[in-house]
Amino acid sequence: PPPARLPTPRPPAPGALPAPAAGRLLARFGAPDALGAPRTGVEIAAPVWAEARAPDVASVRFAGSVAGRGGVVILELRRGRLMILAGLAEVTVAAGETVPAGAILGHAGAMGMGAAEFLVEAPLPEGALSEATLHLEAREDGRPVDPARWFHLEGKAGPS
Repeated sequence: PPPARLPTPRPPAPGALPAPAAGRLLARFGAPDALGAPRTGVEIAAPVWAEARAPDVASVRFAGSVAGRGGVVILELRRGRLMILAGLAEVTVAAGETVPAGAILGHAGAMGMGAAEFLVEAPLPEGALSEATLHLEAREDGRPVDPARWFHLEGKAGPS
């Protein structure tokens, strides 16, 4: 049989898709990064080892490690619409797969973290390794767009 065709692109309602991981917004789209360049996505503080999930049915275009970014998953949600999620400690999908909405893509964590057994919450806040930073990008026809156009993002980052 011929390969399945992705649905025709339609603009998602603002905030209609769930964010791939629960967490609070650290940095907004377009805000300056550490080098002063505008961000091409948003940064999300997620609990360490939190599950990152597919927000909708999608094709996995890339799944693997990228130097300086940790585990990365690129999903094609609609033709010409890509979601890029970076900062995963573990990736659990493979390129070429079609995943349903809610499928686990991987787990949040610091790059180079070890086994999940290491990620035990310390009893005191100063000893706790409790947050990981995920980078989320949305692209339409190859151009970065504000992920808030697609995803419900919790919390608001401060002014840039």
